[in-house]
Amino acid sequence: METTELRELITAPGDFASVYLDASHDTEDAEHALQLRWQEIRSGLEDQGADRATVEELEQAVLAGAKPVGTAGRALIASAGRVLLDTWLPVPPPTPIVRWSSLPYLLPLASQNVPPVPYVVVIMDRIGADLRGYSSSGELAGKATVDGKDFPVHRSPGPDGRT
Repeated sequence: METTELRELITAPGDFASVYLDASHDTEDAEHALQLRWQEIRSGLEDQGADRATVEELEQAVLAGAKPVGTAGRALIASAGRVLLDTWLPVPPPTPIVRWSSLPYLLPLASQNVPPVPYVVVIMDRIGADLRGYSSSGELAGKATVDGKDFPVHRSPGPDGRT
């Protein structure tokens, strides 16, 4: 996750609903299980004093939003009737986390935030290679081609010593 995704949270007004839930869609009754989880979350938000508009926006996001394939968690943060953050988590929380407070609750999100790693892809054959370097955001950062000798090309011996 890029921290720019959190920028809107800094300037948003008022109290925040922070919700972390198991959004897995890996069983036959996954939709029903999600509705039951939402009822529990909704009750928790209402008990903590969350405003109606914020709760309804969260409900729309949770129940009508995209569904993952397999196991996944979901983090949602809303304020003043708007969902400010809606992101998938690689690991669902063991129990739903529901908070209504003056600041967004970001610790569960930060604990699962694995920073992306830059990487290099190498495509090679017996006479050369193409290299491509990618930034941590997945953008092409550079590329190079390495040429080897194309004559004579010899096969490497196999495990039995034959070529």
